[in-house]
Amino acid sequence: MTTHEIMGGQILIYRDLAWQHRAYVSSGIDAIYYVGESDDLPANGGTAGSSVDINAWELLDKGVRDEVFRSVKDSSLLLVEREQLHIIEPMWADLDANRQWFIGTMSQKAKNPVDPDNSPFLTVVPGGSVRNYADRSSFAFDGAHGVFPVWWGDASLATSGLLTTTTRVNLVKIPLTTRGPLFQ
Repeated sequence: MTTHEIMGGQILIYRDLAWQHRAYVSSGIDAIYYVGESDDLPANGGTAGSSVDINAWELLDKGVRDEVFRSVKDSSLLLVEREQLHIIEPMWADLDANRQWFIGTMSQKAKNPVDPDNSPFLTVVPGGSVRNYADRSSFAFDGAHGVFPVWWGDASLATSGLLTTTTRVNLVKIPLTTRGPLFQ
């Protein structure tokens, strides 16, 4: 049941953002504007957030158009915040209410999804909980150990081999069934 609930969270993220990425790739920022102007429904039928974050997409569009990677990164941060606060937070709240033991277990076992040999969650956020957005955010963005600095190649990780764009792109191409055992 717990795996199903976590997968449900991933499905909600996909439902929330995949169509937006596809719309942007197909028709650019105008597609995002159209949806933003015509649809003010909350994200995934929830109670918070709108169906699209115009500010994040404008920042992404500007970064892509002007070739400013910092803008692309900042837009990614906005989309991650949306995902974590409006989509994933209700899932963690439900798990915490129904299976408190699970939150502790997940906090102990959480690893960097880009580099499983990098520092685990509780090393980066001592005493932290995956239930807490601020703790998850610290884990995601903290210096040389954060998920995103590693992915973006910002971190000084001489032994990881994750600094090249080619290596990061190749990691995305590896099937999860092959990559998954590295995280056990």
